[in-house]
Amino acid sequence: MRKKIIFRYRLTSDTGCAPCIDNDFFTLACCKGGQYRNGNFVECGLRYFIGTLWTEINSILDDYEVYISGIYQNKFLFFAKITAVIEMTEYYKHSEANKKYRNRKDDIYYIKTDNLERNKFNCNFHGFNTEQHGRDISGKYVLLSDEFVYYGKEAVPCTSTILSYFPKTRGEQPNGRNKYKPSDILTDDNIKESKKLFELIKEFCGGEKYLKEGSKGRKPHTELEVKTYYRECS
Repeated sequence: MRKKIIFRYRLTSDTGCAPCIDNDFFTLACCKGGQYRNGNFVECGLRYFIGTLWTEINSILDDYEVYISGIYQNKFLFFAKITAVIEMTEYYKHSEANKKYRNRKDDIYYIKTDNLERNKFNCNFHGFNTEQHGRDISGKYVLLSDEFVYYGKEAVPCTSTILSYFPKTRGEQPNGRNKYKPSDILTDDNIKESKKLFELIKEFCGGEKYLKEGSKGRKPHTELEVKTYYRECS
């Protein structure tokens, strides 16, 4: 049986962009990226950390199940098993092969001269500014899942026990900052903690089968307005 490792964090907003759930497909492509240090953004944070873990440890898919979970205003918002990881440059590549990623609420970047540029017609979502752009880009990876549960506006308060597993700040647990190597997360203590948390979440959601029910049409707390975007190629 594969071991479980659960990353979790507190959301400051739930707009439908990060995470994005469209057509019962879960992606985390924005936010949870890098940090601004000494005038530069450094690659770290949850997306970069899990992406590096996923791509650099060859046995990860054989030996581990990687999950992320988020709470919003102390309510249990989502729980997702990561089933794929790709780079942002792949996710935002406007090609026929990638059309399944288009027109989602997180479709807010495009590739121009090998750089990820912001879609100027879709900039009005919570918290976006130049610094946020840098944080997004330094996350490097997009986390994808087709095995998840998302509650949106129907989210209910966590139990105090589940709440105790989440950081009290905007960080994440296990800590995914760049002071760790990805392999340092795969400790016995973190595996034991994740196993206990998985059982608590399973019970809270009504059973393991309910951890895969997707969104069931549930809406985010504040929906992102998605505008039609025509990409500039110049």
